[in-house]
Amino acid sequence: MFGSVVSRWTMAHFWTAICFFIAAQVEMAVGVAYPQASLFDPLTLAAVHLLTIGWVTILMLGALHQFLPVITAQPIVAGNSALISLAAIVLGLAGMEAGFLALGGFLPIRCLAALPIGGMLVLSGFVVGSIVLAKILWRTRPLPFSARFVAVGLGFLFITAVMGILMGLAFARPDLVLWPKVHTAGFRLHLLAGLVGWFTLTAMGVSYRLLSMFTLAPEERGPIGTAVLVLSAGG
Repeated sequence: MFGSVVSRWTMAHFWTAICFFIAAQVEMAVGVAYPQASLFDPLTLAAVHLLTIGWVTILMLGALHQFLPVITAQPIVAGNSALISLAAIVLGLAGMEAGFLALGGFLPIRCLAALPIGGMLVLSGFVVGSIVLAKILWRTRPLPFSARFVAVGLGFLFITAVMGILMGLAFARPDLVLWPKVHTAGFRLHLLAGLVGWFTLTAMGVSYRLLSMFTLAPEERGPIGTAVLVLSAGG
């Protein structure tokens, strides 16, 4: 039965995500990050990305490798590509953390270049993981209602990652900055794309399908559900 077998690397994603979650909690508990430090302090940014990339995004990608075949009634296709995606994200996140530490003066300033380089590795991991998921979506055309949310969410994941790389590049090479507000307005757009576009829309899409399965209720396919997707993504 489709979706009845656990995706090969889903549990590896979950264990990795838990490790990053614990690391972020320790960093905040010992008082080196927010709320003890400023929200824009480099160590706070390090903790934030341990949570948003290391915890939530890795967790969601691992879950999607299992749940997307379920909500689309397609076979699991992740294979070793999921491991390659996970490895690239972990290595990239380690580079980003080194860059944030260099930005805070805890590592030599030359390590600041690891921030955009790590971001590009993370983006590469997103690309590999999303290709696996895109294969499932492609086979399911026309997309089921809940899968549309996942597809839009993956689009926002790329927008979030590209904006993050641009901000990392602005930290490493401020002479290349063409938009003076990249660290203010750009930060807000980066946050909005990640929290609303990626996290929220993807979670909503999966929830639409799983909740209807658990409650043996029909999945919402009418104008209300379409309006939720269009207004959320468009807004």
